[in-house]
Amino acid sequence: MSKARRKANPNYMKDWNRKNPGKRYQHKVKKPQVQYKSKIPAGIYYIYDKNELIYIGESSTPKRRFAHHRTKCKDLEHAKTLSSISYAVSIGELNKTDLKFKMMEYVDDALDRKSLELELINKYKPKYNNLGC
Repeated sequence: MSKARRKANPNYMKDWNRKNPGKRYQHKVKKPQVQYKSKIPAGIYYIYDKNELIYIGESSTPKRRFAHHRTKCKDLEHAKTLSSISYAVSIGELNKTDLKFKMMEYVDDALDRKSLELELINKYKPKYNNLGC
C-alpha cells in the first residue's frame, strides 16, 4: 500500500492486523546514526602491541583517531595517509586485535598537546612514530 493510502486511512494498521492474524505489521524503522562523539577528552594517547609501546599520538577525539589507526585498507596509499599503524595493519605486519589504547594525559590546548607529544616521542622513540622521515 502506498504512503498516500496509509495517510488517507488512519486505521491502516488495525485493518492490516485484522486481515493478517498472528503476523505483526512490520514498518521500516530508521536506525539511529552512530555518533563517534568521544567521551574521552582531548589529550595524549599511547598504543601498545602485546605490551610494547609502538605509537604515541595526540588528538582532540582520541577514540576516533584510534579507530583510524586500526583501519585495514586494501588501498595501501590510503592506509599510509591514515597512519603508519594503519599501513602496518593493512600489510599484515600488525594484528588490529592485539592493539591496545591507553590515555596518558588530558590536554585541551592543541599547541600544548603537540609539544608534549613530540617530547614524549623523543623520549620513548616508539617504532611507528616516524617524524617526517
